[in-house]
Amino acid sequence: MFRFLIYIITFCLLIISCTHLAKNEVAAVDPVDPQSEFTQLDFSLLDTNPTGYREISAEATSLEKEFENLKTTDELEALIVRIDSKYGAIADADKLLALEISLLRPFRSYNTMLNQTTIGMPGTDFLTLVSDIDTSVWKKNRLINAYLNDSLEKSKRRVIQPAVVQEHINSYVTTRVQRTFSLISQLKSNSYKSIFCSFSCKSNKTVSPPEALKSLALFSAKLSFQAAYKYSDLFLVRKSSNASKQNDDSLKTEPNLVTFKNSDFEIRSKTKDIYGLFGISINSRVWLKRAYDSYKTYTALVIYLDPSKAKVSQAFLGNHQIVFQSKVVLINLAALFDNPNPDLKNFMATKFDEKKRTPLEWDVDSYKAIFPNLRSNDEVPFHIATLASYFPGGLPFPLQIVFNPTTATTTAKAKK
Repeated sequence: MFRFLIYIITFCLLIISCTHLAKNEVAAVDPVDPQSEFTQLDFSLLDTNPTGYREISAEATSLEKEFENLKTTDELEALIVRIDSKYGAIADADKLLALEISLLRPFRSYNTMLNQTTIGMPGTDFLTLVSDIDTSVWKKNRLINAYLNDSLEKSKRRVIQPAVVQEHINSYVTTRVQRTFSLISQLKSNSYKSIFCSFSCKSNKTVSPPEALKSLALFSAKLSFQAAYKYSDLFLVRKSSNASKQNDDSLKTEPNLVTFKNSDFEIRSKTKDIYGLFGISINSRVWLKRAYDSYKTYTALVIYLDPSKAKVSQAFLGNHQIVFQSKVVLINLAALFDNPNPDLKNFMATKFDEKKRTPLEWDVDSYKAIFPNLRSNDEVPFHIATLASYFPGGLPFPLQIVFNPTTATTTAKAKK
């Protein structure tokens, strides 16, 4: 009987273990319906001058020297694998730097997979557009550029087409960002050396954990928001009418919707008949919740780092009044998350002056969800400017195109 019970218990444990592994595999490789959440921060542990911990020197650390001596992309991959498997054994002074390096792992062959000729911009620029992460140092580094442009055989990943760029970003990047956020939240020292300055460096190339967490929270918020909407065929929307034929030559030479400056008339006329573009995705509820939670974490860190910005805490709490250009405006950003419009094209102008090609009318009811006191079409342009100015961290993609088309290619945004 005892042996029989042992067999039963062993079998149950095996089933539980397999189920756990299966769940982990799904969360790791297919976060289309994400299961994990951002680490809940204990702000009492984020003292900017913690007692008992030293200031990290700005001089080169041992890990930085090792990174600088790497010669090949295979050596970089091997270093990242070692960081992932032995992070706990890494010296405290090197921990944030190690996380910066490991954050590169989803991006091996990234430019190759994204088929950047068809997209019309380097993969790193597109990543900055949709997530606000600073990839400028990546592009300047010879080894990282080689890593981004490695062959698909090196990364053992399939060819990615423009229509599934969104799925690629969600699948390969979001879980890595979550893991990095969780580990940075556990760092103990006041500041850390940074190579890439993806996390808002000081002049001496050091960054505090709260600053790094703020950057990652915004990264997660914007990645999650863009995942809530579809932009299939977005990269096939070209500037000239000749390119609308979508032949191979035009796709290689004609700039697309996200790489040239647009007027409201251009963007509306070129996208209005594309079914599904900017429509809500099947897992939007989950992604918008994650975006909302990440934005709340971001604004909390903004206030933590600068208490004078305490008013930003109300940004996502429903109806509240703000002042823009000396006018009081009632705004409700939470509606974008709680009651999302099923098609963001509904925010585009619906009628134009045919000669001047300037917008005349909008769907006012769509705008009233965000601006309850909006009364007429004449007020819409002012309220669009209000939204673009007020949204913490800058408008996420694709709201940049829908609400502020002329700045779709601008990656430097005002942060609150």
